[in-house]
Amino acid sequence: RIISYFMLLTICGTICFFVLEAEPDLADWEGWYVLEVISTAIFTIEYLLRFLVCNAFGSPTHLEFLRTPMNVLDVLAISPFYVELLSHSVAVGPLTILRSVRLIRIFRIFRLSRY
Repeated sequence: RIISYFMLLTICGTICFFVLEAEPDLADWEGWYVLEVISTAIFTIEYLLRFLVCNAFGSPTHLEFLRTPMNVLDVLAISPFYVELLSHSVAVGPLTILRSVRLIRIFRIFRLSRY
């Protein structure tokens, strides 16, 4: 139960960060990246732990876990961070693609229904 409240607080916090980061006066604050790294790490660890124990009682299998719509949304919610991270290391093309990928973060809102 404590973990559920913690995850709910983290989801709400990241949604607030996403909205505040879009504010022109606050957009240049360097702390946004740190907050994003921390929240993405939390979401990634939580997802991986759920994946590792999903078949502890025999059902669902790992493949069924990956196909569950809420788990697909979870992956879509954390993937923009890793796509940006990879694109910076590979020096991939235009920033407009990255901006559109960042919009996928809005999928974190759908995680709220889990808690």
